[in-house]
Amino acid sequence: MLSFLKSGGIILEIKNMKKFIFSRNHLETEFIKIDSRRCKACWNCVENCSRGVIGKINFLGHKHAHIDNPEKCIGCLRCVKACDKGAITALKIINRKEKNGTENNKEAV
Repeated sequence: MLSFLKSGGIILEIKNMKKFIFSRNHLETEFIKIDSRRCKACWNCVENCSRGVIGKINFLGHKHAHIDNPEKCIGCLRCVKACDKGAITALKIINRKEKNGTENNKEAV
């Protein structure tokens, strides 16, 4: 069964499998963007994301990381550091205070 969402996304429901939601923003959050063409499905980013933001698409030769829960992304950039293929890039980096009270300012790559 194939359904279309008002937001321009598609829901693909396959028998005995969970629903896969393909929307326009399944590859980016406020802080990161995934280039699915560069992703080699090593899943390092999934393992390093402690908030469950990044998930897997592993369907009949179509394999890459994607965004499952964009609202949970806090911009820690662990996924960017874990991806040695450069498939995940930082869009926005927030200022965080170090333990000694100084600010850690970084620019997006």
